[in-house]
Formats: sequence, C-alpha cells, structure tokens
Amino acid sequence: MAACTLRFLALCVYLSLAASALVHEFHQPSEINNGKTLVVESKPEKAIPLKVVGGNPLTRNSCSKKCGHHHYRPVCGTDGQTYSSPCMADCYGVEEECNHQCPCHAHPMCPCGSEVDPVCGSDGLTYTNPCWALCASKNVMCTGPCPCEPTTTPTAPANCTCPESTGLVCGSDDVTYTGECQANCSDVAVMCTGACPCPAPCECPQGPDPVCTTSNKTILNPCTADCLSEEVACNGSCPCPEICECTRIYNPVCGTDGITYANPCLAQCQKIESACSGMCPCPTSCNCSDEYAPVCSTRGQNYTNACLAGCEADDVACNGTCPCQEPCACTRELSPVCGVNNITYPNQCVANCSNVNVSCQNQCPCCNCTGYPESRVCGTDGKDYINPCELQCAGVSLACPGTCPCPSAEGGSIEERKSSDNQSMFLWLTSIWQKFYLRK
Repeated sequence: MAACTLRFLALCVYLSLAASALVHEFHQPSEINNGKTLVVESKPEKAIPLKVVGGNPLTRNSCSKKCGHHHYRPVCGTDGQTYSSPCMADCYGVEEECNHQCPCHAHPMCPCGSEVDPVCGSDGLTYTNPCWALCASKNVMCTGPCPCEPTTTPTAPANCTCPESTGLVCGSDDVTYTGECQANCSDVAVMCTGACPCPAPCECPQGPDPVCTTSNKTILNPCTADCLSEEVACNGSCPCPEICECTRIYNPVCGTDGITYANPCLAQCQKIESACSGMCPCPTSCNCSDEYAPVCSTRGQNYTNACLAGCEADDVACNGTCPCQEPCACTRELSPVCGVNNITYPNQCVANCSNVNVSCQNQCPCCNCTGYPESRVCGTDGKDYINPCELQCAGVSLACPGTCPCPSAEGGSIEERKSSDNQSMFLWLTSIWQKFYLRK
C-alpha cells in the first residue's frame, strides 16, 4: 500500500513539472519560486530596442501616406500587433501571421531554454527570458519583470549629443521622446509627432476625386489629403490654373488655338498668343490703305496705320511713332485755349502736352482784329489792350477806356463820371462796329 502511494506521488510530481514546461512552451508569463514572480533589478540601459523587420524603419506618417487609401482589412502581424490593412503591415516590414485581428492561433513551440532572465513584453506580461518574449512575437520593453518604469525622456547614450527639446515624438517602442534626435540616439524609429500614443491611421475611400495641395502634390481625394495633413489648393490634378484678373472690356481676339477670347488678357491667361484682332477665323490677308497715320503698338512696334497693326494682332498703345510719351499731369482747370491747329484745349497744359502752340487764350475760332482802329482800353485783368477787339479776343472784360489804371468810380469828380458815361457809350459803339465790320 505504501509503495502505491509513493508511485502516485512521483507521478503527480512528474505531471506537474511537465505541465510547467508546457506552459513555458506556449509563452505564458513566468511563474517561478513557488508561484511568485521573480524580482530582478530593472536596467533600462539594457532594454532591447525595437527594430522593424525587413529594412529601414518607417514612421507612422509615412505609412499613413502610403496606405491611407486602402480599405480597412485588419491583419495580425508576426509581432502580435493588429494592422489596419496588409499594406500597413508590409510598410512596417512585418509579415502577416493571419488575416484578422490579433491574436492568431497558438505559435509553434520555441526552442527556448529555462534560463531565468525575466523581461517585460509589449503586452505587459513578464517572460522568463528574451527568447520567450520574441517567440511570442512581443517586443521587449525593458529587462526585469513588468511593469517597466514609466519614462517620457529616455537618457541618450553618452556618445550622443542632442539639443534641447525640439518637440515631442512617439517612438516605435511607444515611448515619448523630447525630440527626433533622442529617438535616433536610442535606435528607435519615430512613429509620429507628439506624445504617444499615435493616432489611428485614416480610413478613406478609394474613389478617385483628385485634388492639388499647396505643396503642389496631386492626392487621390480630399479625405486622403486631410489624413496626410495636406492643404487643398484646388480641385483636380496639379498644377492649379492661375487666377487671372482681367477687365470685362469686350475687345475680342482670335488665339493661335483658333478660339475667340473676349480680350487679349483672357487669351494670355490661357497662355495663348493672339493671332489677330477680332473673332476667329483670322482673315487670310489684310486690306489696309496706304494712309500714313503712324501708331505705336503695345509691343513697341511702329506701324504705318492702325489697320496694319491689327493685321499683326498687335494692339495700339498710342498714336504716333514709338516710344509713347508719358501722360501729362495736368489739372482739370477749365481755361480754354485755341491751338494753331484750330482745336480748343481745356487749358494751356493740355495744349503743351499735345505739342501744340496756342493761338489765343479763348475757345476756337480765334478773333480777327485786322483793320480795327487803335483805341486802347484797360481790361479787368489790369492789362492794356490795343483796342476792344483784342480785349474781347482775350476773353477779358473791359475795366475802362484808356490805359490802366482806371480812375476810381466812387465819389469821383464830374470829369470821372463823364468818363464812365463815355465808357458805356464806347462799349455800345464797339459792339455795333463788330457786328457790321466783322461780317464783311
């Protein structure tokens, strides 16, 4: 009876040890020393940095840009992490273990020994040694049992010098660093800007609705552009059309593309040269006269007349030969003068700007005082005139007969009053003389 009891106890011990080994084979947390987790001093400097399998690490933003247009079809990677699509898993250099969210079925047993070197996995479980964590496709967050000591500013290696904080970034180890330099010094890829965790990747439709961003990039659709933090400049593919500010003046031209544009500015906005003035089609030949009326075009070309300029689809800038004169800065004062070309100008300045000499200080036609007898008078401008005809031609009123200055009319003597009466009579006779004499 005692022998049976001993054999039964031995069998129980054997089964217990086998079950313990089987637990380790299936990557469960280490339970050592009578069910108590082994306490080992944590040494962050010995932490195994995460390295993305299959090439250089890519940031989350880069992968979001590459795979943002893929539909949500989660897969479980060999690292035990769920990715929103096969593209995202491939972008991170991780192979697919199964085509659904983690976890997948149990991993095959790993040839890991029973060496006690506990580490904390990315799933928050303590593994007997790093081999068991890697076998479970978990990243080693720190040496020693879980939990790891929280930190947002890992100490950079002694041989790595970084400036002060340049902006928080989230590393591929889910640790927030004070800058990209700190992450690089720790051999950790930057997954996104800002503190951890990184935002989930965008899910956008695959329907094409291209937009052009302010960085001159053509993006599949507005949703994808927003996910990539790209500002939309215009709808459609790049480049965006230039915004032209043209007047609404209707001055049609026929472009070299055979299309009629409302004015030359609109043609230039489309980067089309004008073939001819007017509507399309352009005339095969120009029928212009030999009239010499030179004009200067907007291209600085001289033409015999405006018709020939139009035949060359060249707009007239000014009359006369090139270069065109700068416009004169004359006031709007109305003091008409008559030019030698018998044209009335608003004032002397305008006549001078037109290179025309003034014939008289009045509207055209100028007066002809030939044959009028000399009879000096004083004008209201204080000037002497040979006769009233010259006074009237100058557009000046009579102040008094005779030379200036005129005598005072207030309280004057009898002689002065007689002079005033004579002045009135003189003006009346002058008007009668002009009526009959100038008609001849």
